[in-house]
Amino acid sequence: MDLIAALGGWVDDARMFSNTMTTIRFHLAESRLEDLRSRLCEGGLPTTIAGGELRRSPSADRERAGSLQITFVHDEGDLRHEVPSVPG
Repeated sequence: MDLIAALGGWVDDARMFSNTMTTIRFHLAESRLEDLRSRLCEGGLPTTIAGGELRRSPSADRERAGSLQITFVHDEGDLRHEVPSVPG
């Protein structure tokens, strides 16, 4: 999320689905999307672009909504949360 903010964007929502996947919804200037993708790749997170390639001449002013889906690959079971009993 710090990377998105550093590129001038902001995060709308972040959800963790057990310990299997995290989804981050964000808004970012179209001209910064390739920067985001390349910085994620440099950090060891391979990326794919759903819906096709990025534009060759992105607009600096046009804002784009996007999402990152990060899937964790491991052999652990689901993350369990203790839910306290509610009286009544």
